[in-house]
Amino acid sequence: SNPGSYGPDRLSDPLIRAFSDRAELYVDEEVEAAYPAHFGARVSIELRNGQKYVGYELSPHGTPEHPCTYQELIQKFNRLAKVTCNEAQMRTAIEQISHIELLENIRQLSSALRPKNPAI
Repeated sequence: SNPGSYGPDRLSDPLIRAFSDRAELYVDEEVEAAYPAHFGARVSIELRNGQKYVGYELSPHGTPEHPCTYQELIQKFNRLAKVTCNEAQMRTAIEQISHIELLENIRQLSSALRPKNPAI
């Protein structure tokens, strides 16, 4: 997910608002019963012409059953961290996390992750 997808400008977009007005959200009992062992979801889309598409995933990508690759984790970290960290901070944090067993103190890592903008 991209944090920018949830900003006020995106959420007030007329196309997104129109789509969300037609969306229904409900708890799927089968998926709910599998929680917390699984983090699944079922999606059903019905088009205006009546065509219906259904998707179901009990263990989506990024869960222990279908883990992300190292590169995917790095990309996700960078996408999320760039909201508060600069490139140098992200590189430092990735290096420290990659060798976390060598850190003398976790403060080294938390220092690398401090927001570049203290107001955040």
